[in-house]
Amino acid sequence: MQHNLLAALPVAEGGRDNLRPRIRVAGLPRRSCTRGSFRVRVRVVDQSRLRGARVAMGSRSLKRTTCKRFRVKIRTQRMRAGRHRVRFRATDAAGNRARRVISFRRCERG
Repeated sequence: MQHNLLAALPVAEGGRDNLRPRIRVAGLPRRSCTRGSFRVRVRVVDQSRLRGARVAMGSRSLKRTTCKRFRVKIRTQRMRAGRHRVRFRATDAAGNRARRVISFRRCERG
C-alpha cells in the first residue's frame, strides 16, 4: 500500500482513514557497532490520532505510549556482542497497524 503526501492531514468528514501509520526512527548509531547506550527519536505520521505505539526488544517491552513523537533509550551495557533488533508497532484510531524493525550491532567488550 502506498502512502500519499496528505497522510498527515485530517480525514474528511464521512471519509475513512485506510492508510497505515508511517514510523520514522532517527538517532541510530552511525558506527558499524556501538558500546554505549543511545537514544532514538520516533515519530509516527498518520491522518488519525494514535491509539497506541509500542517499542520492544526481544520479549522485553521498552516503551508504550499514545504520543506521536517520543524517545526511547536503548541500554546496551548488559547485552552480548552481536546484532540486536528493536521492533516498533503503531496502531491508529481507525485500526490500521504499522511495524518497523531496526537493527544495530553491539561491539565486543574490552
